Amino acid sequence: MNKYTGYCQEQILKPGSSIYYALLHLETNYKHEISALIAFMREIKKTTSNYKEISIAKTKIKWWQNEINNLYQHKPTHPISFALETVLKKYTIPQQLLNEYLEGAILKLETDHFCTEKDIVFFSYREYGLMLIALSYVLSPFPNHLTQCLHKFSETLTRIDFIQYAQQYS
Repeated sequence: MNKYTGYCQEQILKPGSSIYYALLHLETNYKHEISALIAFMREIKKTTSNYKEISIAKTKIKWWQNEINNLYQHKPTHPISFALETVLKKYTIPQQLLNEYLEGAILKLETDHFCTEKDIVFFSYREYGLMLIALSYVLSPFPNHLTQCLHKFSETLTRIDFIQYAQQYS
């Protein structure tokens, strides 16, 4: 564990949180690596949720797009990126996964509703599916049929988010 991994764990592993309990019994190495990916995901979700001014949120997402490019060129600057660099030394997580995740964050900022089932499926893949696939690179190589399961799981998580959001504003 390096100081950057510790930073990621401080961001996401609050005692009592669902992530804390989900990772509680994982081997230490996996916990550090998963923490880096989840910290990245949380940072992006905070950006799309916390900024009322869409242009500011987009600027932050675009900064992260540059940071991911820097990361894959071995020039990270953010503590989360330094932690991710450690993960990338061990696992081959395609840069395209993280780039598409960031494109999904921009889509979320630009879209106030989803009209069709196809829209929801596409968005859920970008919102959760890509990060679940990235996590699976760390946890284990998986057969292709597992990808379909991850897509369905991401759709379920997205629908839960929609319901929570609707309840919050109704």
